[in-house]
Amino acid sequence: MANLHALKFYSQFIGSGDLCFDVGANMGNRTRLFLELGAKVVSVEPQENCATFLRVHFKGCPVTVVQTALGEKSGSASMMISSSSTFSTMSQQWIENAGRTGRFGSATWDKTIEVPTTTLDELIRQYWVPRFVKIDVEGFELQVLRGLSKPVQYISFEFVSENHEALTACVDHLRMLGEPRFNFSLGESLVFESPKWMAPDSLLTRLKTLPGSLPWGDIYAAFRV
Repeated sequence: MANLHALKFYSQFIGSGDLCFDVGANMGNRTRLFLELGAKVVSVEPQENCATFLRVHFKGCPVTVVQTALGEKSGSASMMISSSSTFSTMSQQWIENAGRTGRFGSATWDKTIEVPTTTLDELIRQYWVPRFVKIDVEGFELQVLRGLSKPVQYISFEFVSENHEALTACVDHLRMLGEPRFNFSLGESLVFESPKWMAPDSLLTRLKTLPGSLPWGDIYAAFRV
């Protein structure tokens, strides 16, 4: 049984029978939560060991494992593999930022592989429009979002404080798709930091003034669709 706090948090977005995309599924922590809420899940994960785990662990469940990365277009791209699969990334800039700030300590990226890429638009054409899209791709969030040309009801994506320029670009892309409202949670708290959903500029202003050392978390965007 998943954490009750986490289930309550995600129940704001997801109900029985809803379709969710878990982009950067890794070992399926969020996929497991979405299933417990009664959702059908498309779990997107380019790392072979993680994708194999997902297929075995969720066999017989309403989970489709798509062993690919997402980006701005279909094709292929380089992925830097870390000894910890959660830190593997397709963003060299993200690695450089992490090294500059020491966010991940002694983590290294010692191997590079080519992985296939597709887009959110293509996934939607293949599997239908999801109610909720979770994106956790270690610095590649902007490229993933640029592969989306129409809004979906709810989207979450990770942010780190040292990558504010890319964060601003993510928000700008989403506001091109409609009239989103935003909120955010810090770390793995799964607690909204604002009592009200915010306009894009209000979110960006708030995130620039976060206290503490190297704050990070998840941004949530809500559209009327």
